[in-house]
Amino acid sequence: MTFYGLRNKNTKIPVGWWSESNYPGDDCYDEAFHLDVSPTPHRLWLVDQREVAQRILNRKEDVEWYNADYETPIAGEKFRARDFEVFEIIT
Repeated sequence: MTFYGLRNKNTKIPVGWWSESNYPGDDCYDEAFHLDVSPTPHRLWLVDQREVAQRILNRKEDVEWYNADYETPIAGEKFRARDFEVFEIIT
């Protein structure tokens, strides 16, 4: 099986993720997902389609918290797409 993620081009450190609960409502997901670009992410952000990972790098604007699911997470202020690349893990 093949998975795709994002990593820093210079350090090769992969991007992780974290989540927080949203208030229940009709117009948002139960949890908001965020990318973790720290030097020691606790959980790797991996998806099963290269296009999903590439979409993060191609976005012009960050996603709003109420639309942030696992495949379209909030990138945050520290994330600069030009510093990251898609990588592949084969298991």
